[in-house]
Amino acid sequence: MFSAINFGKKASALLGVMDSLGLTLDISSFEKRLRIQKIVYMLQLHPEFKPYLNYSYNLFIRGPYSPDLAWLYYHIPKDITPARIDVSKKALTYGRIIASWDNDLLEVASTLIETMKINRGCPDEEIIDIVTDLKPYFKRNDIRDALRKVKEIKRLFGLVF
Repeated sequence: MFSAINFGKKASALLGVMDSLGLTLDISSFEKRLRIQKIVYMLQLHPEFKPYLNYSYNLFIRGPYSPDLAWLYYHIPKDITPARIDVSKKALTYGRIIASWDNDLLEVASTLIETMKINRGCPDEEIIDIVTDLKPYFKRNDIRDALRKVKEIKRLFGLVF
């Protein structure tokens, strides 16, 4: 999984990113772990957060999921010191926007982005069709609204995905 040195650095960086956004690493429930997974996925889309996070993700039932991230947050010792995170105010604004989203929006947005990555060049309506099939418990209009938000943050923050 991780070497001892790499584990310590990854754990410290994760805690530092969370601290920089005023978030805690609460893994006490499935919904809280899901939230961490999606927030980290979305944060690492920003070039200033990516060096601190940089986890591999696969598309699962509830959207992108990183087994490495899960392993890390299950095993962080209590004495790990959060790293100092050096990102711009604009990056922090992006992070705060992402952290303000509810779990449903995080799940749909991250799934949309991962679907767009997998299906490069697909028209928006096809992406919406795919995500609607993957997530039938979300309304098509909610998926369309999430796509608008995804495109807006991409434009505002110069994200590449």
